[in-house]
Amino acid sequence: MMLRAKNDGCQLKIYAEYNGVTVGTVEIQISLDEAYIHDVFVSDKVRRQGIARQMLCELERQLPAQTERIILDVRVGNIPAIELYKSQGFKEIVRRKGFYYEPCEDGITMEKIVIHGRY
Repeated sequence: MMLRAKNDGCQLKIYAEYNGVTVGTVEIQISLDEAYIHDVFVSDKVRRQGIARQMLCELERQLPAQTERIILDVRVGNIPAIELYKSQGFKEIVRRKGFYYEPCEDGITMEKIVIHGRY
C-alpha cells in the first residue's frame, strides 16, 4: 500500500492506494491553527487492516507547523471509528443531538491536541 498527499494550503487529502487503486481517503480543511477532518473513508474490502490509522498518522506529518488541534465529528453509533480515534489520541469534547440525518443520529465532536515532532 502507498500513501499519497495532496495539499493546496487550505485543504489536505491523504490517499491510500493498493495496486494503483484508491482504497482510502482522508479529507481535511486547514484553518489557521486548526484542522477539521471532513471525511475518513476506507473501502469495505480492506477495512480493519490499519489503513485509516496509517492515513491519520500521515495527516499529522503533513499538517502545517502552526496547527494546534485536529477536530472531527462522528456518529455515536460508529463504534469502530470512535475506538480508532480514541486510540489515536482524540478525546470527546461535545455531543450534538440530532447532528446527523438519514438516519437521524447524535454526533460526537472529538479533538486531538497536536504535538509536532511526535507521531
